[in-house]
Amino acid sequence: SLRWREEFGVRTITEDDVDEEDKKSGGLYSRNRDRDGCKLLVICVRKHMKDASKSLARKRRLIYYLERLDREEKGGQITLMFDCQGGGMKNLDLDLIQFLIQVMLNYYPNMINYVLVFEM
Repeated sequence: SLRWREEFGVRTITEDDVDEEDKKSGGLYSRNRDRDGCKLLVICVRKHMKDASKSLARKRRLIYYLERLDREEKGGQITLMFDCQGGGMKNLDLDLIQFLIQVMLNYYPNMINYVLVFEM
């Protein structure tokens, strides 16, 4: 875990590293809380377009949000919500989803309260 954090540069990721275009797209954001009081991290699938040239930047953005929410919630859990309304096959980024699953299983194992999928 510590080796991965060092290799991926988790400590060095800042909001300035997040691509402005991706930020404005609204494809990933944190808003509100679930019924258990856990913060929501929303992935809006229809606003995400797969782009191999932005793969590393998007992974770093995801880690930035996870780290920020971990600090804000003082190690508490979050709920991950996939908003699939209006999304299609062109929006499906399996590489990013596999990365998310591996990261959550291996490096943030107790962070997820629920995973919700809306309008699949």
